[in-house]
Amino acid sequence: MGARRLAIIWGSSPQYWQWISLRSSRFSEVPELKLVWWFEIKGRIETNILSLQATYAVYFVYKLSWHRYQFHEKPVTVQVNFEGDDEIHGEGYGSREVLLGPPENGNMQLPCGVYRGDGWMEVELGEFFNDGGEGHGVVAFSLMETDNYTCKFGVIVEGIELRPKAG
Repeated sequence: MGARRLAIIWGSSPQYWQWISLRSSRFSEVPELKLVWWFEIKGRIETNILSLQATYAVYFVYKLSWHRYQFHEKPVTVQVNFEGDDEIHGEGYGSREVLLGPPENGNMQLPCGVYRGDGWMEVELGEFFNDGGEGHGVVAFSLMETDNYTCKFGVIVEGIELRPKAG
């Protein structure tokens, strides 16, 4: 799922995000974060297009530009849920924290993004089981870092990948 299909807060505002072409991307253009204090990306997918009785992992695929700030030390809250789970389980159900960049001090207490062989990085947002049952028709996922006292810049978004997990 390419970045154009995601809800990127201020994604259409050129003062915050710049849409660029990269040869390494599968898509004609990808957004590069110029500067925000409120970082938020959301998406959703209908489960009826996925295989039934399968567990899927959801990955955020991205690059960190040479000129970046905060993604190696400031955790990002990620979440994968069926739509409506917050109403049943409470706000924040299934959320956890990850680092997009490898920590500069080598402290690996949080999961962090890893380099792939194609020039991009990825971090797992979470997983879900697609049983095809009633009320589980849409999976929603998000990344957020909303500390208004910390500016963030330098992430390039390829998109979201859903992959079946083995077993």
